[in-house]
Amino acid sequence: MKKIGVITMHKVLNYGSVLQAYATLKVIQEMGYDCELIDYIYPNDYQFERGTPKRSLFSYLRILIRNYAWYRRRRKLKEFWSEEFSLSANYKNHAAIFEKPPVYDIYITGSDQVWNPRFMKGDAAFLLGFTPLGAKRIAFSSSFACKELDDSVKEIYKELLSRYAHISTREKGGSQLIEELLGKKVPVTLDPTLLLNAEEWKTLASKKKNNFANRQYILFYFLGYAFDPRPYIYDLLHYVQTETQLEIISFSVLPKDFNKVTIVADASPYDYLYLFENASYVITSSFHGTAFAANFGIPLYSVVKSKSSDDDRQSTLLNALGIDNCIVPVNTDFTLLNPGYDKEKEQKKLQEIRMGSLSCLKNMLES
Repeated sequence: MKKIGVITMHKVLNYGSVLQAYATLKVIQEMGYDCELIDYIYPNDYQFERGTPKRSLFSYLRILIRNYAWYRRRRKLKEFWSEEFSLSANYKNHAAIFEKPPVYDIYITGSDQVWNPRFMKGDAAFLLGFTPLGAKRIAFSSSFACKELDDSVKEIYKELLSRYAHISTREKGGSQLIEELLGKKVPVTLDPTLLLNAEEWKTLASKKKNNFANRQYILFYFLGYAFDPRPYIYDLLHYVQTETQLEIISFSVLPKDFNKVTIVADASPYDYLYLFENASYVITSSFHGTAFAANFGIPLYSVVKSKSSDDDRQSTLLNALGIDNCIVPVNTDFTLLNPGYDKEKEQKKLQEIRMGSLSCLKNMLES
């Protein structure tokens, strides 16, 4: 049995990153391979030395004092890693993985924003620079989350990506970047979370710890690291609540002028899945919030910076599924929005793309 190592962002405090790592691992294992996640910690000294802010013990204590829910969420994510991940030896920093790299038959750069220069700072570990000469290297659904690379990192990307046997990206913009760098076309494949169908995710969601049964609600999942959609996204949430008169369940604290709100800042990944599965509507600025809403067939407002944004993660997915009406550029008139779609048609399209992406991954591993 061939052994595979996957490098991705698996231990950041983000539900989407954690669940895409889980899905990648599960899918490859179900294909019959001995697969584990390479336990490379991000961010580390490489990013800190290049401008990524490093939290001090004091800042962690301040967060803990102000927001104990953040600590509880962190603890639940760590429990998930322990329960659901197969991990390699731990590599705490950039030097460690290059000094004594893990040994596999196949090395894979997994999904998520592993090639985003804004966050990675050109880290060669995510480009499999630590692997031995002649090693088989694959990238599956890897994301740049941008359409241009700065000259300071372009050469290292070009050099190391040219060593890959196979590459697929998660967005059209990433595919275009690869074509510019290497002069070859590569396929666009689904984020790993979408390789598992709704029923498979429901099985994992059944491990939920909280009880949200028999409630109708708008699920609000706001992330502001790529761009800040406020105040528009809050105004949209107000509008939808007024129209539907539903309770709001939010993963983050909301302004005080909202009512009928339940905050679940300490939700586990199991709770996260259950909440998406049973939502009446989803309002999100997150790619993975968009992906899980689409996977469960939930009416969706997917807020993006603009139609022509460099970050085309959400629009690539929703256009592929034929539900581009769910794309909500900031400042769009609320009365023009329609979050609904033909679920049966959307799920059929998703299954077609899913099978194509699984076939692509299988061919990459076997050829």
